[in-house]
Amino acid sequence: MLSFDWLLDKILDINSFQFGENPIDNLKNLRTRLRPGGVIALAYQPRKSGATEKDADDAGDNFADYLQRAGFKDIAIEKKIMKPVSTVCVLGKN
Repeated sequence: MLSFDWLLDKILDINSFQFGENPIDNLKNLRTRLRPGGVIALAYQPRKSGATEKDADDAGDNFADYLQRAGFKDIAIEKKIMKPVSTVCVLGKN
C-alpha cells in the first residue's frame, strides 16, 4: 500500500482497475488520498476477443456502482466511440 502525507487533486486509471480485488475497498482507500472536491476517473476499453459495446456499457455501469458504494458523488459516465469497441470513462468527486 502507498504511504504518503499529501493529498491528490486527481486520480486517473486506464485499463487496470478491473484487475484488482475488492474494488470498493480499493476505491475507499483512494478516496482517503483525494482532496475534498478532487476527481477520480476510471477509463476502460474492453480488449478481450469478441468484445462488444455492451461490454463497455456494463463496465461503465459497474464502475459507477463501485464509486457510489465507495462514497464518491456526482458520478458521471462518459463514452468515446472508438474501434474496435468504445471506451468508457467513469468520473466521481470526493
